[in-house]
Amino acid sequence: MKLWSGVVTEHLQACRDFYVRLFQCRVLFDSDWFVLLELGGGELGFLAPQQEA
Repeated sequence: MKLWSGVVTEHLQACRDFYVRLFQCRVLFDSDWFVLLELGGGELGFLAPQQEA
């Protein structure tokens, strides 16, 4: 089983840099609206607010 968690934030790059630096996360996807990190056996996503559906 893989755990996935997501966070909505206006600070995508700061969150990415924090988790990469402190927890040595691997960046799986990085764009201006979404960042996906590998954290241990799971994944952590950061999503910019107010994305079009």
